[in-house]
Amino acid sequence: MRVFGEDEDERIFEHRDICSLNLDGGPPLDSLDEDDCWLVGPFDLRLAALDELFGGDDESRIALRSLFARSPKDAIG
Repeated sequence: MRVFGEDEDERIFEHRDICSLNLDGGPPLDSLDEDDCWLVGPFDLRLAALDELFGGDDESRIALRSLFARSPKDAIG
């Protein structure tokens, strides 16, 4: 993933990150071409802010499918 930020001196910087489950066996992140990385957009930055606000230090992972109902009946209860 690629994300851009701004430091204290208002300089723009790029930060690259990878899920810890994918650390083994790949090229170093800084050697990847820009097109080989997923650019994190504004929606994802909002999700990260919500995660920090409500999740804090909890780095547990859940299956994304578990967040969605399988059918309209499941959504009702």
